[in-house]
Amino acid sequence: MASSASDEARSHHRVELVHRLAGGDGRAALEAFLAGIDDVRVETTLVDDVGLTVKTRLLREEAPDCWIGWPGRTLEPYVQAGMLADAGPVWTDDVRAAYREGPREAARIDGVFRAVPITIHRINNLFFHPDPVDRAGVDLERVDSPAALIDALERIDEAVEAHPIAFPMKNPWTVLQAWETILVALAGASGYREILDGRVRDHRDAVERALDIVARLADLAAPDALYSSLTRANDRFIEGSAVTITQGDWVAGQYVDRADMEYGTDWDHVAVPGTGDAYVMNMDAVVATAAEDRDLDAVHALLAYAASVDGQRRFNQKKGSIPPRSDVSMDAFGPFRQDQARAFDAARSQPVSLTHGLGVSPTRLVECKTAMAAFVAERDVGATTTALVDALAD
Repeated sequence: MASSASDEARSHHRVELVHRLAGGDGRAALEAFLAGIDDVRVETTLVDDVGLTVKTRLLREEAPDCWIGWPGRTLEPYVQAGMLADAGPVWTDDVRAAYREGPREAARIDGVFRAVPITIHRINNLFFHPDPVDRAGVDLERVDSPAALIDALERIDEAVEAHPIAFPMKNPWTVLQAWETILVALAGASGYREILDGRVRDHRDAVERALDIVARLADLAAPDALYSSLTRANDRFIEGSAVTITQGDWVAGQYVDRADMEYGTDWDHVAVPGTGDAYVMNMDAVVATAAEDRDLDAVHALLAYAASVDGQRRFNQKKGSIPPRSDVSMDAFGPFRQDQARAFDAARSQPVSLTHGLGVSPTRLVECKTAMAAFVAERDVGATTTALVDALAD
C-alpha cells in the first residue's frame, strides 16, 4: 500500500512527549489529542513522575523534546538553568487573542511564553448530593463563608446518617488544596495573590483561620479520613455515604457518565463558600526543552496543535476540563462543563493554584506540603501557621 502524504510527513518529523496520563480520562484525552495530529509523529513516554524524569534526563543530557506538566512558577528553575525553550513562535496574535487571560498569563515567565496550556481545571468546587442537603434544611447556594459552611455541615450531620463531607487526608496535597481554597475565601483573591508573591506575613490571621476551618472539616469526615485516598473519598461520595466533597473538577469525571447520577438531581456543585467570584485554576500544559538536537519543526508543530481549537476540543472533552481558548465550542461538552465555562467567564478573578505548582516555586511548594503533612499528623494549628508563613514569605 502506498504511503500517504500525511504518513510521509509524520515519518520525517518526530517528537518525544513525556507524560503521566496512564489511564482513565487522562489516557483517553491524550489518545484523542494524538489522533488529531497529522504532520508530526509523536512518540510518547509514560512515567510515574514527570518532573523527576525530566530533571534526571536534563542532567544526563538526554532531554525529552516535550512534556505535559504544569505551567506557571513551577517552571522557573528550568528557565533559570536555560533548559526551557521559548514557545513564543507558537503564540501568534490570533492565539494570544483566543486564549483566556488566566492561562495566557500562566504560560508566560518574565514576559516570555514558555508553555502552551491545554486545559483549565477549577479546584474550588464543593460537590454535593441535593436530597440529603435539602432534608437538612440547608441551601448551599446561600452559604457564603467558610464558617457558614461549617455550620451547614453540622446541620447535615445532625439530620442524616451519612457523613457530611468526604475529606481525604492520606496524601497531604488534598489537605493543602482545601486549605488554599479556604484561604482564597478568607483573604480574598487580591490577598491570596499577595500571599503567593511573598507578602504572607500581612495575612497570617487568614492563614491560621483557614487551618482552623480545615481541622473542623476533618472532624466532620469519616473516622478513617486520615487514611483515606482521594479515590476512596470520591467513591464514598458516589455511593452516598458522604454528602459533600470539596475537590477539583476532575473528580466529576466519575459522575458525568454514570446512569445513576444525574447532574442537578443526584449531584450538583457550588463554589467553595466565599469563593464564588473566583475560579481557582490548575492547568495542564505542553512544554518544550531547549535541547540542541531536537527537531524544531516537529516541536513547534506539537505546540501549535496543543494551542489549536481542534487540539483543545479533543483533549478537554475527554479530560473533563474546559479549554484555555475561548473560541472552542462547548456544545459537545455536557451541562456540567458548560456551567464551568460560564463560571470561568463570569469570575472576577482567576487565581492560580499553589498546591499544583502554578503559584509558587517548587521549593516553596515542597515546604508547604511538608508543613501540611505535619498538620495532618499533629493538628497543631499554631505550628503549621508558622511553618506555612515561613515557607511562603520573602
